[in-house]
Amino acid sequence: MIAKPKIIKCKAKGCFTRFEPAKSFIKWCSPECGAVIGVALNEKKKAKAKRDEDKKHREAKIKAQPLGYWVKRAEKEFNAFIRKRDSGLGCI
Repeated sequence: MIAKPKIIKCKAKGCFTRFEPAKSFIKWCSPECGAVIGVALNEKKKAKAKRDEDKKHREAKIKAQPLGYWVKRAEKEFNAFIRKRDSGLGCI
């Protein structure tokens, strides 16, 4: 026995049409709605690719810092740790 397809709501933004899809993977009611969904999906993919590219750029920028930068940063953190450790004690 073949199951009857469900009636679903169109997934396009602003379209609230209910329809019976011809195939299980179809989420739009008309070619126009399919185009709207496709454009939105492409924009979403481009935005994700841009975020990934920006993240890689930031990571590469951090890795490219000279050794002096890392030495100063380590010294700053170490001094902060020592100040916190010795905060309850008097002067040396």
